[in-house]
Amino acid sequence: MHGVSRRQVLITATALSCPGVRAQGRLAPAAPPWPQEVRQLGADARLQGQMRFRYWGFHVYDAQLWVRPGFDPLRPLAHPFALSLVYARELLAQDIAERSLEEIERQTRVSPEQAERWRAHLQQALADVVPGDRLTGIHRPDGAAAFFHNARPTAVVNDPVFAGLFFGIWLSPQTSAPALRRALLRLRADQERDLGT
Repeated sequence: MHGVSRRQVLITATALSCPGVRAQGRLAPAAPPWPQEVRQLGADARLQGQMRFRYWGFHVYDAQLWVRPGFDPLRPLAHPFALSLVYARELLAQDIAERSLEEIERQTRVSPEQAERWRAHLQQALADVVPGDRLTGIHRPDGAAAFFHNARPTAVVNDPVFAGLFFGIWLSPQTSAPALRRALLRLRADQERDLGT
C-alpha cells in the first residue's frame, strides 16, 4: 500500500464510523441507481447529497444520503433516511464497530454498560467489507435503525438514542468530518451560521 500499512488505514480511516479528522473529500461521481434497500423509504425517495471520503489520499468510501420529500437538513433525525457507504477498502467489522463507538463517544458521555450494549449492536449490524461492498443504515420514523450489507438485512436496533448517536457520526454538528456532513445534508453557509455550527 505504498508505505502505509493495512493497520494504519484501519485505525485512521475505519469506516462506517470514521468520517475522519482532517479528512479530504470531494464530490463523488453521479449517483448510481437506488440501492435496493433504499426503496424501503418509498417510491419518492431522492438523493440528498453525496461525497467521496478520502484519508491521506486513500479513497475509503463513497457516502450517499437518501431522503424523502420534506426532509429538513437542519433536523435530520426528525425524518426517515438512508445512509449508504460503498467501500473502496477492505475493513473488518470488528474494527468498524470499535471506531463507530469511539465516534459516538465524541458526541456524548457513554457509560460502560451502554458501551457494551452498543458494541454488541454494532457487531451484529456491521460486516467485514471488501472493495465494492455497501453498508447501509436506515433511520426509521420510530427512531429505530435498520442495517444492511449489500442489500441483505443484518440487524434492526430499536434504540432511538443509539440510532441518533450512530447517524450523528456523519450528520451531527459534532462530527469529525464537517465537510462530509455539509455535502450529505447539502447545507448552505447561511444555514450553518444560523445553527452556530
